[in-house]
Amino acid sequence: MNKTIYALGFFDGVHVGHTALLDRCKTLAREENHRAGVVTFAAHPDTLVLGNTPPLINTPYDREKLLRERFSMEQVVTLPFDEQMHTMPWRDFLNMLIRDYAAAGFVCGEDFRFGYRGEGNADALEGFCREQGLVSAVVNDQMIDGIRVSSTYIRRQIETGRTSHAYLFVGTRGTGKTEIRRLRLPRRGGGQTLLRRDQYRRPTHGGGAQRHGGAVDSGLRRRPVRPGNHAGILPFSPPGAEISLSG
Repeated sequence: MNKTIYALGFFDGVHVGHTALLDRCKTLAREENHRAGVVTFAAHPDTLVLGNTPPLINTPYDREKLLRERFSMEQVVTLPFDEQMHTMPWRDFLNMLIRDYAAAGFVCGEDFRFGYRGEGNADALEGFCREQGLVSAVVNDQMIDGIRVSSTYIRRQIETGRTSHAYLFVGTRGTGKTEIRRLRLPRRGGGQTLLRRDQYRRPTHGGGAQRHGGAVDSGLRRRPVRPGNHAGILPFSPPGAEISLSG
């Protein structure tokens, strides 16, 4: 497997903050002559960590297609977030990516937390990379009108019907304006379904690096997803249906 620089995160909605992370990752990959990749999860970590599944903007299928087709990420690793992943120490997590996925470096956001009990953070990741002679970069939070860009904030805007405002935070390369407007989020207290039956889609065809130890960051076609394609995601959820991401 080719050496790869990985951006780390969940990437729901693939918004402006994610764009900054992915662009930094691709820059570092070009500098190192490595591939640019993403590590994400099939289920949202909050399901096991907090016992609460947030409504999601994208399915894993949609997320991977956005990352590959609109952001030109060459490798997308979607890991299960199960009990083994939940309890994995942060160093073991990074070592697993090096061993199994040819990781040659990592990029994360400044508030990124990972590993058991969230004991890994941006500072820990940079220290690890210094020890291992790997490239690393930490990307600052992205702000719009004094508001920190986050998937949580975007979900709230969709939930309250402010879809145009939500799109401002997603940006031109993330989940499209038409798709944002067609999302149906439940009101608080309802189910966790975000996407209607016709929202599963397939794309049509159509900060500087830090050196450690000598190393150096459309159109869409509608397509239903068959049951079982993505663990824990209900392919066609009726209004109000509960969605579980713990599988």
